[in-house]
Amino acid sequence: QLHREKYTTASWNAFTAALMAARQVLEDDAASEAQVQEAHRMLTDAMTALQLLGDKSALQNAMDLAKVLMESGRYDQESLTELAALMDQAQAILDREEATQEEIGAMGEALTRAMAKVRLIQLVKESGQLTASNYTSASWSRMTAARQAALSALSDENAGADALNRQFSLLQKAV
Repeated sequence: QLHREKYTTASWNAFTAALMAARQVLEDDAASEAQVQEAHRMLTDAMTALQLLGDKSALQNAMDLAKVLMESGRYDQESLTELAALMDQAQAILDREEATQEEIGAMGEALTRAMAKVRLIQLVKESGQLTASNYTSASWSRMTAARQAALSALSDENAGADALNRQFSLLQKAV
């Protein structure tokens, strides 16, 4: 059983139009086999194209975390620019009643990645201020290697939040 409130208006309207057309063909005793097959195909396509409305709770949680990060005062404005822009986009999705799960999920991933990036940028900056004389030779080598790996991850446009967070943890342990 399909329920209208679970789907976007546009996809539901297309489905109901295809359903009504299929019913007309079904009720038409003179309908040809080709007409029946075409009505079936159109109804199947409309059912397949139904888009579920998305669950926004995870995106809202990500927005709440992003707000805390933005308001913490720990990060410089330059590193927050991308995150701020994404927060505006995320809010627009949260405000839109008909947002799909695909849109919500993609924005949640982008927001989470941006937060991980902000944290890693800050740690890389802080680790750049350290001096070798405060470390043993081995620990300095580990820290510089971890810092270089973090810089590499930051320059990789395909690095996801998990990869950035992993580099954050490695660099934080090395510092």
